[in-house]
Amino acid sequence: MSACQVHAYHWPKPLRTVVHHLQPLAMDGPDVASNRVTVCDTGHFNIHRCLDDLLKTEPFSGGTRKERDFAKQGFDAWVAAGKPGHPVYEIEEPT
Repeated sequence: MSACQVHAYHWPKPLRTVVHHLQPLAMDGPDVASNRVTVCDTGHFNIHRCLDDLLKTEPFSGGTRKERDFAKQGFDAWVAAGKPGHPVYEIEEPT
């Protein structure tokens, strides 16, 4: 399992890591190595929550500095690309 690029230390150990596209695929982000980071499920959810805040032009509602930074990188790339794709999606809070 690759290490999470958001959280340097995990306890307990994450069950898995996933690939997050900085500029999400739904926002026409490319599926290339420079647009991918490996994160735990918690980090992945929080990055998307921060991205959702940016899309709604609201202040960040949470997330670590790294989660907010990854969301901002993706948002800035999307804006620079002319805001392509379908950025609106629903974030469901975990139960």
